[in-house]
Amino acid sequence: MDKMRYLDYIARYNAGDHRGLVQNFYTNDIGLVVFGYTVAHGMAEMLEWLETIHLSVGETIVSEEVEFDEFGLEIWSRALEVLACHHDFDLFGGRMMRAGEIHLVPVFIHYLTHGDRIGRVLIEEGRGVRQVLRPAVPSHRLEQRRGQVVNGSRSERPRIAPAEPVLGRDFGARHS
Repeated sequence: MDKMRYLDYIARYNAGDHRGLVQNFYTNDIGLVVFGYTVAHGMAEMLEWLETIHLSVGETIVSEEVEFDEFGLEIWSRALEVLACHHDFDLFGGRMMRAGEIHLVPVFIHYLTHGDRIGRVLIEEGRGVRQVLRPAVPSHRLEQRRGQVVNGSRSERPRIAPAEPVLGRDFGARHS
């Protein structure tokens, strides 16, 4: 697999084209090993895995560094996995994700290829710290954004948490 085909693979993966990935990029005996657990073997299981996990978690892979072997048999990628959780979800063995959370997970991905197709994907935790960007308990409804009209009585409207002080000054105190 060359660099252009790999970039096309990542673009399709991030776009959620699961059926296209399975048909165009994986071998018949594709295997997926995530953090030491074999989660899929074969095209049917791989498609089922991708479609099932992405019902609860949106995923984007940001390749930070990619290396190809000289024979085109292996690809190594240091990447950042951006996981946006739609529903409470147990990712792997007690790594609970809550709805609304966004996780940044450094990963190391090793691909074994056969010609221009991927035969094995091995994902391991990468160097760095896993980060959660959005708190587990949002202070407002996710579907409401600044500037939107909110219909309903005052009691039905979400309660917005007070702003935190910026650089030690509480700018909200002037308006109380």
